[in-house]
Amino acid sequence: MTDFKDKLNELYKKQVEVDNFIKEARALLVSLKVHAIKVGKNADFTASRFLRGNFLGNVLRSNKNNNVNKNIARVQDELLFFQKKLLVFDEKLAKSIHLPIITSDYYTVGGKLSDIGFRMKLRLKEEDIRKTQRSMEKILRRLVVERKKIAYDIKKIKENKDL
Repeated sequence: MTDFKDKLNELYKKQVEVDNFIKEARALLVSLKVHAIKVGKNADFTASRFLRGNFLGNVLRSNKNNNVNKNIARVQDELLFFQKKLLVFDEKLAKSIHLPIITSDYYTVGGKLSDIGFRMKLRLKEEDIRKTQRSMEKILRRLVVERKKIAYDIKKIKENKDL
């Protein structure tokens, strides 16, 4: 009799833990979407030939690069905190988290091609965050499957207990 209670208590604790991970993963997904939009907004700017290669244009691009790096750094911090907790629960799931990479230091833009390349780098960072978002969606799906398994095990133990 106590064996059933111990198993049930253990499963209930695991269920609560998985539910907390699911809540955190959903909040992290929302945060990833917001940061992807912010990075996308920083990548959307028109560069006229008057701002190419001069001090004002370099300052504007440098600010955009710094804003993108700040957003990616926030995402990395949130992901690493979540990954640290997830490592204790399931190491395989924690390894599947994709971390976005911060852009390199800003360099001056002199011509049209280098300006296009700079904007393309910013777009790639937005796509990097979206890739991270997809990996978090996979982790969320796996956590939901784990919760369903635990609920099934609880139901099975309760049915066996009644017999």
